[in-house]
Amino acid sequence: SLQSVMKLIVGAAVLDAVDRGELRLEDRVVLTRQDLSLHVQPVARIVRETGQFRTTIGDLVERAVVESDSAATDYL
Repeated sequence: SLQSVMKLIVGAAVLDAVDRGELRLEDRVVLTRQDLSLHVQPVARIVRETGQFRTTIGDLVERAVVESDSAATDYL
C-alpha cells in the first residue's frame, strides 16, 4: 500500500539528512501520546503504558521501515 511505501521514503529522507549532517542516528527523541497515529504503531503500547517513549532517530527509522510503525514514521 502507499502507506508502506511512504515509510520507506521517510526513512530514506531521514538517512539523507544524516548524511548531510543535519541529524545523527544517535539523536535522542521522546514520543508522547500526542505523537500516536491511528494506524499500525507498535510503540503505542509503550507510550500508553508509560506516557512516553525515549528512543533514537535510528531506532525510529528501523521501526518505520521494518515494523511499518506509523507513529515512528509520523514523528520522523
